[in-house]
Amino acid sequence: MKTIFVYLGFALSAILLWLIARRIDFARTVEIVLKIDRSYLILSIFFFSLTICFRAVRWRYLIAVKPPIPLGALLSATSIGLMINNILPIRMGEVARAYLIAKKAQVSPVTALATLAVERIFDVLCLLSILGFYLRAMRGSQVERAGLRIGLFGVLFLVLLVGGILTIYFASVRRLWVESLLNRTLGKRFPGISRQLFTVFSKAIDGFSALRGWSQLLPVLLFTICLWLAGVSSYYFLMRAFSFPLGFSSALLVLVIVAFGVAVPSAPGYAGTFHAACILGLSLVGLQNQTMAASYAFTLHATEWASSTALGFFFFWSEGLSWKAICEQSEERQVIRPNASLPV
Repeated sequence: MKTIFVYLGFALSAILLWLIARRIDFARTVEIVLKIDRSYLILSIFFFSLTICFRAVRWRYLIAVKPPIPLGALLSATSIGLMINNILPIRMGEVARAYLIAKKAQVSPVTALATLAVERIFDVLCLLSILGFYLRAMRGSQVERAGLRIGLFGVLFLVLLVGGILTIYFASVRRLWVESLLNRTLGKRFPGISRQLFTVFSKAIDGFSALRGWSQLLPVLLFTICLWLAGVSSYYFLMRAFSFPLGFSSALLVLVIVAFGVAVPSAPGYAGTFHAACILGLSLVGLQNQTMAASYAFTLHATEWASSTALGFFFFWSEGLSWKAICEQSEERQVIRPNASLPV
């Protein structure tokens, strides 16, 4: 099954990149990129780097251990995870990230993976809030005509998200009842499977503790907002670098479209899906020139990919980690990894 998703991801990336290449003037694309304002480009990279820092700080509140995990360890694991996502398929970096922090903090890898699932919940909620704000604020544009489709897409995600949160909440509140149910239904017939499910369930629920306490919930919400505001700022300043006549609200919508677009299976580093989603987002906010939109998309992707990959390799080499060990641990735990991955 994993092999099918790998082939599907590479095929989709290749098709999307081919479709984009057919519609743009490469010589003009290079000319546009070379003329961008480098001061704004540096600001864009700076705010993207902040998203990695905010993601690491937020993770500290999701993993409730005593003493708290050092921020350096969290930043290292987060950066290495992003780097692995950039160069390996099926988002193995998520599992590697959980493995690294579990090893340093001496918590269960299943619990660490569960906290990554909580991250996705907060990310999606924040993105849907941004989308709702944008659709309410904008009137009389192409976005308004596309608003119904985008809104329905957002509602579908919201329904699934609320269902997942309610399931998690019920399981955490009625933990003993759920454990008893697992034991009654599977314990006698499949004792081995029952024990494994019981272990995974117990450790996973521990990872969702951030949903049950305001002392953890509020900082997680705060840093989630900071994370995505930094992401929007990165998109906006790159728009300024290209001298696009677009405002901060346009960067909001483009970020949301890209974030959901890269959830689709793709080649490593979201090749193709990132670019297609970015170009689509720019067309919705009024930039119809495909060559200019592609110039922005390729520059944005290149700067994010290069900076996150370089930072990940820096931590990887500085800590003397074993590539083979990380890959083996990632392969073993692919079955319980979070399904969705969002950028920035």
